[in-house]
Amino acid sequence: MPESDVIPEYSALKNAFNKFGYFRTSKEGFFEKIGSLLDRTMYIFLYVVATLVFSISCAFVSSNNNWWLGIGVGSLFLILAAIGNHFDMERSKEENSEIKKKLEMEKVKVRKAGEESERTGIKLQETNLKLIETHEQLVISILKSIFKNLELDTYTRVSIYFEECGQFLILGRYSQNPKFKEIHTRVFPINKGALSKAWEHGQYYDDECCSYDDKSGYEHYQKQKFDYDQEQTESLTMKSCEYVGVALTHIDEHIGVILFKSENKEFVNKQRDGILEQVANYHTQLSDRIVSGKLIHSETQSTKDVDEEFMLTMLIQSEVQL
Repeated sequence: MPESDVIPEYSALKNAFNKFGYFRTSKEGFFEKIGSLLDRTMYIFLYVVATLVFSISCAFVSSNNNWWLGIGVGSLFLILAAIGNHFDMERSKEENSEIKKKLEMEKVKVRKAGEESERTGIKLQETNLKLIETHEQLVISILKSIFKNLELDTYTRVSIYFEECGQFLILGRYSQNPKFKEIHTRVFPINKGALSKAWEHGQYYDDECCSYDDKSGYEHYQKQKFDYDQEQTESLTMKSCEYVGVALTHIDEHIGVILFKSENKEFVNKQRDGILEQVANYHTQLSDRIVSGKLIHSETQSTKDVDEEFMLTMLIQSEVQL
């Protein structure tokens, strides 16, 4: 017989015997496994034994006077099996009850965690809103100073914007005219209007547009120069006809724009030099406000995203446990 055939047979025999003895290789011995199985199925085993004893005793009723002894033993096994099965079912109910209690406790924990997260989220949102409002007031105070230094009128306003993800977000606005200083839109396209031209070229002046008194001429200019259609032009709160825009930089990179608008003609001619001087004087403060504004916006968005993700996780866990 080839040696290669003998070795596998020897290994199989060795493995079989290694399951027994003091130095067996398996963690749980063969008879331990049988004992564990017998522990779990004891009452079923008693039912089987009782049935066998009944069957054997009935078979010898006519030939053996001690048949009643077998019936008694079988009855005893049957009674023990029934009692054991009864207690086993009670333990099963108790374990199920414990599992349900634990499940309810976990549901309560998830619900409380969700409520706590919601409360924390609300407080955080309130804090963020206060921070944004405070920062906006700081920006407006600078714009007010510039406005006052230039002695601008109620037909003029100044706004400051910062670039974020390929679009402009307004950081602050001021005008002595309450109608013009209101902020209706906070996000603006980066490729439209006087805002985009100042962003692209560093400075932008425009005094060629006619006033809104010539409505058709005004709408034609807005379409040709800034790509605003008639509906967009009519929706503008301020019908500006002259513009001065200056890009604001940080480490020689454009980070935002300050834009002056007026409904009056001759605005650029009269105010351009003064505007450039004021922007130069306040450039550092304006740039710092943009940098901090971008940071606040980024942190606010991150907090919002994390909070939404946490609430979604809590909801999924709750649904899974239900």
